[in-house]
Amino acid sequence: MLKKLDLTLAAVNGGQEFAILTEKANLFPYADGKKTSETPIGTKFTVALQGGKFTSLTVKVRGADQLPNVSDEAITAACAAMKPIFVKFADCRVTLYPTGGIITAEASGIELINAAK
Repeated sequence: MLKKLDLTLAAVNGGQEFAILTEKANLFPYADGKKTSETPIGTKFTVALQGGKFTSLTVKVRGADQLPNVSDEAITAACAAMKPIFVKFADCRVTLYPTGGIITAEASGIELINAAK
């Protein structure tokens, strides 16, 4: 029985290696379902997969915020103005767990492809 399947972002995004940034939030450490610290350990970036019917995917990037000049408010404004912010992840791994339909994603980095003007 298949326990999990590891894929690239392109494999779940119609062959495209970039996606539309829709949200940004701090990533905190958890153990046994409980937050263990108020100090962020990274950033969670939520994207819409344009090659996957705009399915939402949250990608965790550990370490310092690699897009410090892009606020969640700016992302919201760009989406509302129909001026999407495109991003590309470095070493993105998307893991599908067939039981429960759970999808997780992690990357080592993120970069802007273009920013809303």
